[in-house]
Amino acid sequence: MKKDPGSDAPPGPLNSVGILGGGLMGGGIAWVTACKGGLPVRIKDINTQGINHALKYSWDLLETKVRRRHIKASERDKQLALISGSTDYRGFSHRDLIIEAVFEDLPLKQQMVAEVEQNCAAHTIFASNTSPCRLAILRRMRPDRNR
Repeated sequence: MKKDPGSDAPPGPLNSVGILGGGLMGGGIAWVTACKGGLPVRIKDINTQGINHALKYSWDLLETKVRRRHIKASERDKQLALISGSTDYRGFSHRDLIIEAVFEDLPLKQQMVAEVEQNCAAHTIFASNTSPCRLAILRRMRPDRNR
């Protein structure tokens, strides 16, 4: 079987990431992006509890590494400083990638697509952590379907 190379477009820069949803999935994506990828992450959630949950998830994983002496406390703090949160779209206008990780609620996802269009740059890539059938519905709504 031949490999599909995907798009012919060259990859753009990836300097910062936004995450929509601070639950278990959003918190995990934020941790991997910041602590493994070294990229700054901004989490948006509808309330501060969601943001705090995502931050605590990263704190707990990193604190375990400190206790086991795999990393120093200063490294933990450096990695945690890459993760921030907000209940609005402040800090999202310059993000290169937005990853949606919210409940499987189609009206909510449709609203988020519209909000991302209004609050993010034209070059921003929007990715969804959702089932393929829902992704097709979301994609049809977007003015720029290649984004």
